[in-house]
Amino acid sequence: NKVKTNFCVEKNLCKKWEDFSGVEFKELRNFSKYHSFEPKKNNSYPLKIVHHGIGNKSRKIENMIKGVINCGNNYEGYFYLDTKSKSLDRKLKTLSRNTNVFIMNPIEENSLIKKCYEYDLAILSIFPSNVNYKYCLPNKLFQFIQSRLPIVAGPTPSIIEIINDYKIGVISKSFNAKDLCTAIKSISIDDLIEMKHNCNKAAKDLSWENESNILLSSVSKIKF
Repeated sequence: NKVKTNFCVEKNLCKKWEDFSGVEFKELRNFSKYHSFEPKKNNSYPLKIVHHGIGNKSRKIENMIKGVINCGNNYEGYFYLDTKSKSLDRKLKTLSRNTNVFIMNPIEENSLIKKCYEYDLAILSIFPSNVNYKYCLPNKLFQFIQSRLPIVAGPTPSIIEIINDYKIGVISKSFNAKDLCTAIKSISIDDLIEMKHNCNKAAKDLSWENESNILLSSVSKIKF
């Protein structure tokens, strides 16, 4: 009863919390700090695709891996995964063995944006196995944007909105490997260059320097 302001990281989840609790929730998205990068130039194949994050069964990361494998030798996938399950780790490494996909150790948080800048394209498809995943708006989306990476994404509502608004990627028709492969291959080199430049505007707008004002404004209104 003493809480002054409630926050959640995505607008649909805010609404669900409001319906559940009867109190207002403000959207406070999990933006990264602004990084001043010039988009990395690449005019040739193979294109290097990156994904990073938690590896767990419910996210069905194997769909992204299969999607990149199915793209063929013009594409290479690098998956930096923090996988707690040894059986899942073995499964993903077996799936990617002798293919164009490589399972890598996780990257330290403060190095993620700089490291991912080395790549050409990001893939972000989190299977909607629960409500949080169905409406997720993960920090990796905004880290990819700061890395100036165009994004191939599964059809997650708020991710769709941002990618389409800024024209910084493509949306797969579904979360399955076949559709993810089709989405990846739909991006030409010219598309990639244009999307990377569009990431410049997105990186400025969707930065913590801007979003933090929502938090700071709410704090300033609290009377101690």
